[in-house]
Amino acid sequence: AAVARRGDAPVSSSILALDEARRAKILAAETAQADQNKAAKAIGAAKAKSDEAEFERLRAEVADKKAQTAALQAEAKELDVRLTAALEVIPNLAFEDVPVGEDEDDNVEIHRWRCLAALGTGASIGAVLAAVVVSVNVLPVLAAGVVLGLLMAFSEYVADEA
Repeated sequence: AAVARRGDAPVSSSILALDEARRAKILAAETAQADQNKAAKAIGAAKAKSDEAEFERLRAEVADKKAQTAALQAEAKELDVRLTAALEVIPNLAFEDVPVGEDEDDNVEIHRWRCLAALGTGASIGAVLAAVVVSVNVLPVLAAGVVLGLLMAFSEYVADEA
């Protein structure tokens, strides 16, 4: 519903088809690789029996399977690139209450974010960190590192309820 509301065409069927084709190529490549390995093992047995005709047939089969495996792997890789490209351009779906618009000018502002220093709290990051670390009883050093990381990530932004 959200895709149609935005006016985008559904792409799931084409993505699923690409993925199915990619998986089929991977399976075929793995099967060819297994056949190649089986024939390679049989080469030793044919050589031990001094069966030159079987030895040459198996060598040709190994070479054929090797080429087939490489071709199938290349096709699978190409399909994987196409699948990844198709997945990368799928936009996120908006919630139902988000208005449909042409561009960012049609967005509805809910919150405005501003710098912590602009709030005039007078509390330094060090004081906030010290208060948080004192309240944490388990692994204070680890907790301080985690809290410091969080404070660094969020210290510049505080919700403005204006």
